[in-house]
Amino acid sequence: VAERTFRHLKNKEVAQRNLRGRIGLVKVHVIAVKQAKLELRQMVDEARLHEQLNNVAKADPKRLKELEAEIRAADKQKDKDCKGMDKDERLRLEMRQAFDIFDMDASGEIDQLEFGQLLRGGALIAIPRDQMDDVYHQ
Repeated sequence: VAERTFRHLKNKEVAQRNLRGRIGLVKVHVIAVKQAKLELRQMVDEARLHEQLNNVAKADPKRLKELEAEIRAADKQKDKDCKGMDKDERLRLEMRQAFDIFDMDASGEIDQLEFGQLLRGGALIAIPRDQMDDVYHQ
């Protein structure tokens, strides 16, 4: 009876380890699918934006130049506003702006998908895709 109980417990332990491994693989797959969907959505959005810009440029080149001038003026104003700040305030503002670029869902946090997007383009460090989860959790 003891031997049969021991074998049963050992088989149960092996099955649990196997199941945990499979659950881990499913989680990794789910994250990879979410990342792929996010990348695809971004590519589609970029293509639409590019197409719209081309249409605006063709339809009304004067309006496009006006918009570009507005953007340049806003950038100049932002630079002017920063000149009155001390170094720490300016650095905080720049860091907040950089953070906002990568916080795609405006949650106030960089989640695992956004972290993957941040690193995948080599914007900070080139990390293999299979190591991103470990780096994120560390």
